[in-house]
Amino acid sequence: MANICLEIAKDIGIQRVCLSGGVMQNNPLVSKIKELLEKEGFKVYTHQKVPPNDGGIALGQAVYSVDVKE
Repeated sequence: MANICLEIAKDIGIQRVCLSGGVMQNNPLVSKIKELLEKEGFKVYTHQKVPPNDGGIALGQAVYSVDVKE
């Protein structure tokens, strides 16, 4: 999964990656993805104050929407 995240980030051409969703409650998985992406120069964001599952997804969508419009 870490390699898939890396491939997608490279294909899209972004430098910032947000890890969200229910699967991101799995700390070993998040750590591996974050480690791989940061090693390749990406800035990785994870949840600090909101949950990574459904409770935080809507917030991430709202932030993305505002960022894209600017």
